[in-house]
Amino acid sequence: IDGGAIYGTVRASLEASDGVGAVFGRCVVAGAELYRSVLSDVLDGSATPYSQDLRTGREYRAAMRSWRAELRVEVALRRGLVRDFVAAGQPFDASGRSGD
Repeated sequence: IDGGAIYGTVRASLEASDGVGAVFGRCVVAGAELYRSVLSDVLDGSATPYSQDLRTGREYRAAMRSWRAELRVEVALRRGLVRDFVAAGQPFDASGRSGD
C-alpha cells in the first residue's frame, strides 16, 4: 500500500469451500505468521528486502466497500471463485515472491 520495501509475501492456504469470512480469517493467520517470521529475520539481521512492483495488483479501500461490491463478491463466490483459485494452485517461487 505504501510502496515501501517488501520483506516477504505469503499465500493463505484456502479450502475450495471457504466463504468470505474463512478467506479473511485464513489471510489474517497467514499474515500474522509471516509478520512474526520477518520480524525475527529483521532482528537477527538476516532479512532481505526487495522492491515492490507498483505496476501489479490493485489497491482496495474501505470506501470502495458497498452493498453492490458485497453482492458481486457473493455472486463470485457462488460461481466458484475460491474453488477455481484453489484448483489453479498458483504456487510461489523459491524467493517467496508470488509466481503470478
